Amino acid sequence: MTNPCDKANPPKMDTKAKRALSPAQAHKFIEALDPEPDRECAYLLAIAMGLRRGEICGLSWGDIDFDRRVADIRHSYDYMGNLKATKTKAGTRVLPLSDKTIQVLKAHKEAQFKRYARTNQWRKPEEGYIEQTDDSPVISDNSGTRVLPTSLSRWWTEDRAKYGLEGWCLHEFRHTYLTLLAINGVHPKVMQELAGHYSSQISMDIYTHVNMDSKREAVAAVASVF
Repeated sequence: MTNPCDKANPPKMDTKAKRALSPAQAHKFIEALDPEPDRECAYLLAIAMGLRRGEICGLSWGDIDFDRRVADIRHSYDYMGNLKATKTKAGTRVLPLSDKTIQVLKAHKEAQFKRYARTNQWRKPEEGYIEQTDDSPVISDNSGTRVLPTSLSRWWTEDRAKYGLEGWCLHEFRHTYLTLLAINGVHPKVMQELAGHYSSQISMDIYTHVNMDSKREAVAAVASVF
């Protein structure tokens, strides 16, 4: 008696090593970003907050509370154009906003408002006017419509060379965010909550890897004395 599973192809393992920008590289990249264009604001959200593509596209201005300095991550926008609740309970989270992120988001919101106003000057009444409300997307196209996650990837493919990051993908910014948390000694459980991971294993793996690198550097520093 044969087992039909014997003929089945096993699932492919993801053997591609995940990369992360160094702290210096990340700082240089963030400083090079212009907060006004939607695509560059999206890159900032990816690396400074560790957001997934769908979470970036699903973010609305009503989710940003500048007074409380937090962002409410509640939705994800899929490649079919559906705005849905985050897939897991862990994915729904409230994230603190840094001074830099608040500065970028405020500048982007103002620039977006002005862009909508310019566009409205040329629109006919029957076409409707673009308004910036709590339901408006943080990242939009020129008509005020949410962009698809695939559009973010396309933007990044077009732009990455000018930042000297050829070959890097957007998801590696999320990995960079988590790695920077680990480098700064953030506990894996806190990393898990900030990232919206269902399991702590990913955060623990990153933390362990960074911790081992630190140990190797310490051993090398001592060895150089002898």
